[in-house]
Amino acid sequence: MIRLTRLFIALSLPALVEPSGVIAQDAYPENIAVPLFVAMGAAQPISGYVRNAAPTPLTGFNTGWRWNNGPVQKGNFLNLGGGITSNNMAKFTHPIPFQPSMAGKGTLKVWVEGSGDNNRRNDTLTFSVTVLDQWVSKRILMEVRTSLNCHNCQMAKPKVDAMLDDPGLVLAKYHYRDDLTATAPDRYFNQYTTEFTPAGVIDQGEFGRYTPNPNHSQWQNQLNGRVNGVSPVLCWVEPVLDSTTNRLHVTVAASFTTAMQGDFTVNALVKANNVYATGGSGKPWHHGVVRAMLAGPDGDGEVIPEQPVPGITYTVTYEVNMPDGVKASDLCITGYVTENKGLERNTLNARDASVNVGVVVERTAMLPAVSWGAGSFLSSPGTPMPDDAGQRTERSCAILSCTAHRVRHRRMA
Repeated sequence: MIRLTRLFIALSLPALVEPSGVIAQDAYPENIAVPLFVAMGAAQPISGYVRNAAPTPLTGFNTGWRWNNGPVQKGNFLNLGGGITSNNMAKFTHPIPFQPSMAGKGTLKVWVEGSGDNNRRNDTLTFSVTVLDQWVSKRILMEVRTSLNCHNCQMAKPKVDAMLDDPGLVLAKYHYRDDLTATAPDRYFNQYTTEFTPAGVIDQGEFGRYTPNPNHSQWQNQLNGRVNGVSPVLCWVEPVLDSTTNRLHVTVAASFTTAMQGDFTVNALVKANNVYATGGSGKPWHHGVVRAMLAGPDGDGEVIPEQPVPGITYTVTYEVNMPDGVKASDLCITGYVTENKGLERNTLNARDASVNVGVVVERTAMLPAVSWGAGSFLSSPGTPMPDDAGQRTERSCAILSCTAHRVRHRRMA
């Protein structure tokens, strides 16, 4: 009889499947330029960057977008050859622009599909967008924190100075810990909870969409993606330097094109050009430097009601004494309207204006204007700035005709 013996041998074999949690590729979108307000029927490009979060190169991707429950708009696959290495990114523009045909608020989703990407949790960005059938042109407010003592700020300075000539842009420079630092503007910029320089912020952060960005090489592309944005608010500013009193009078006005409800503030920035200040290796002449905020760091919330009436013009006038020797030609005033949601803000519109010289007839009894202290406003950049540099003297609302003639005017207490 033959006895058969079974021999069991346990072998330790390598795993044949990839352990869970390991990501072969991980592409995600960032810095997508989508305005909060777009014009009905106008084409809005969808552009931004795709970043690779995986350790291996990303060899290709495509992008898509969808408006509300409409059709999916899928882009072409982009072959990257050698690929995007880890933590680097590539710029894209979707071949089909966003072109809404109806007014109203909706949701725009933009996503990226990377080749070999099995992490879907970070592929999609969602934006709330309002489509307007009644709108005005939009000026983007670009705020830059800079410093005379910062090497990277000096590298960014030529690009920032070039923004001063962009007609679709309002530029405000806030100096940090140097001779051009002013108290109220510095306290205002601290709300962005950043101490690095340079730091760029578009439209006061767009309700948290845009975080302070130290990469100045990206600023212009991010601005370019917002040039087709529009606004529901017409904003303008009228500054006059009284030649007899050396008092600066600044009127900021706003008129809504459509019904809205919210918390609205206005403000006016006094900016200086041709400021001579040395520091680091930068050029000594500086422009667009914020020296005062006439409504303070928080803005003026008593001008525009919670539910502004379309077609009504809301105005406020601020006055401030100017130091001797200030030239109107060296000043620029920025007026802007902000919508606030808790601690988050968005600039609805902004305008720059040169300062005219004239004689202002006082229409109301005024409190003494706040002085900016001794010294020259321009040649002595270390002159201390008050926390609230302007004195509000008048608030009013008016109805203008289609030819911009005043039909009705009411002064507000």
